Amino acid sequence: MDFKEKVNRWKQLFQTDRQQAETFYYGNIFEEIIENFLSKSKALRRYRFLISLLGYSLQPIILFVKAIKFENELIFLSRFSRVTLWSLRLALTSYSIRHRIS
Repeated sequence: MDFKEKVNRWKQLFQTDRQQAETFYYGNIFEEIIENFLSKSKALRRYRFLISLLGYSLQPIILFVKAIKFENELIFLSRFSRVTLWSLRLALTSYSIRHRIS
């Protein structure tokens, strides 16, 4: 299945079962997005720090952390964030990103 077919399949799943669509997305699409982003992000490697807000999605943080390999990241989240510290730790670990969350 090529990338476009995967995206179409994800869209179909999203209409009927969002949990299954999310599982499909992270299992079949997101890794290709990371690879594509990394191939186009050479100019970003000069930055040493990331300051980011975490609200609804882990994707931007995962993309930037994998692309730039910061010395330090400062990630803000509130009690209203959909993403929890636990899911952030799990995502960073599953994408082989070293982290120290406190």
